[in-house]
Amino acid sequence: MRPVLFQLGGFEVKSYGVFVALAFLGAWVVLRRELGRRAGRADAAGPLLVAAAVGGLVGARVYWYIEHADTASAGDVFSAAGFTWYGGVVVGALAVLAVARRLRVRPPDLLAAAAPALALGYALGRIACQFAGDGTYGRPSDLPWAMSYPHGEVPTTERVHPTPVYETLAGLMIFRAAVASSRPARASPAVRAVPAAFRSRAIPRRVHPAQRPGHSRSDATAAVRCGARRRRLRAARLGDKARSLEHAAGRRLNATRGAYHGC
Repeated sequence: MRPVLFQLGGFEVKSYGVFVALAFLGAWVVLRRELGRRAGRADAAGPLLVAAAVGGLVGARVYWYIEHADTASAGDVFSAAGFTWYGGVVVGALAVLAVARRLRVRPPDLLAAAAPALALGYALGRIACQFAGDGTYGRPSDLPWAMSYPHGEVPTTERVHPTPVYETLAGLMIFRAAVASSRPARASPAVRAVPAAFRSRAIPRRVHPAQRPGHSRSDATAAVRCGARRRRLRAARLGDKARSLEHAAGRRLNATRGAYHGC
């Protein structure tokens, strides 16, 4: 954990800003490559990334202010803490879809190209949270890798789960799965269900206002999103099974007709 990486004269270069910039850079590289490969639209990666950055950061900050309306202050605007992932996803996604429509990028191409870019950007972005100690650590723990954040933006001297590390590893695994998938459009419901399911179990309970004992508003949001994605994945699987049965029945019917005509 190192909130300030180094100083240039009297100017502090903070780790949060550096790693967020690296996250957007990594996402842009992957998005540009995937859009070029899938749709021949590598030129659209820049405007789409700007829309994601502006919409994501604004949405994440606004959502956090809504969650902490009773304790937030104007000074929190300049803090590395105070961003909620779900607000960034909603506003960032709306901004990206609006820009994609203006640039005439087809939604299937956009979604397939964005899946690995989002996973890599998320993984790098969580490193920013780890270095800043922004309060997104987990529950108290006595595991060997548990750590305290005494000098973080939201400090604690208690040993807790390093949740940003877990989420970075999960993001890298999702990135690898998305890149390796030969059919990303069909794999995407399963791939996108992973972060919601993971966050519903891993995000800290102590730093969010509780909706019911032991759970936060972010927990509830993650649970709802995870359940919706599970239902979509189940429906897709049932649809595939129905199509397979239909094709098998068609083959049997054709074989029967052929045998009949042969007689």
